[in-house]
Amino acid sequence: MFRDRVIPINITLKMMEKEEKKRVPIYSEVSKDFFESEVGRKREPALLQGLEIGGAREKWTPEYLANCGGERTVKVHVCPTGKMDFIHKNFAYK
Repeated sequence: MFRDRVIPINITLKMMEKEEKKRVPIYSEVSKDFFESEVGRKREPALLQGLEIGGAREKWTPEYLANCGGERTVKVHVCPTGKMDFIHKNFAYK
């Protein structure tokens, strides 16, 4: 199911601060095939709702990942606020 709604997005430009309203499509309970053919190929912002992502959120605790990764060094996104913002890039890749 597809719904189209205006969602305000704050965009920071390098030389000036500007707030724009852009139309962002909202997709509900889309299949993998639909996502790959219709949503992902556009490479534009979209809001996805009602997707089954499995048990990763509950399973992937720091302890679980440490046990699986052993002594391997990995790179991660680090954010001081706990909520990464890909528009303002308030995180570092370490």
